[in-house]
Amino acid sequence: MRILLLLLLLLPSLARSAVVDRIVAQVDDQLVLESDVGLEERLAAFDTSESLFWNPRHKDAMQRLVDAALIRLAAGDIDLYQPSDQAVKERRDAVQAKLGGADAWRDFLKRSGQDEQSFERVLRRRMVVERYLGRNNQVEETNPDKWLGACDSLVDQLRERSRVRLIELRGGK
Repeated sequence: MRILLLLLLLLPSLARSAVVDRIVAQVDDQLVLESDVGLEERLAAFDTSESLFWNPRHKDAMQRLVDAALIRLAAGDIDLYQPSDQAVKERRDAVQAKLGGADAWRDFLKRSGQDEQSFERVLRRRMVVERYLGRNNQVEETNPDKWLGACDSLVDQLRERSRVRLIELRGGK
């Protein structure tokens, strides 16, 4: 009887619903979430990547993430494209240093809905994209316009082999 009463008291709190996140794109079996786009917009200012691909002037955040998903599909689990754990940690430390200290780092993670491990997964995924492009883009990054053009051509070829679906928001937010 007490268990039943306890369940009845908890039921209203369990029944509440809230939108936690929203899918904005699907690339084969990979999802791009609205929170991913927000993180990409914030991260573009702090990531220490030298790759032109992640530059905020190169497409908008959502399109960069869709293109990155296409590239990761092509890269698969091939070791050549996988960064070492040490390289990921060094990149994380560089982002943390650029943010300006432990308090700013914790605030960034909190606002981004991330913890250390999930943020390292984001960096690892970014690094796979960079490594793939470094090996497969035949143009030197010393000429940004030509490199980005070749990058976009490569992504267009990858897009032909995958299903990309952009998911529009119905109604108001």
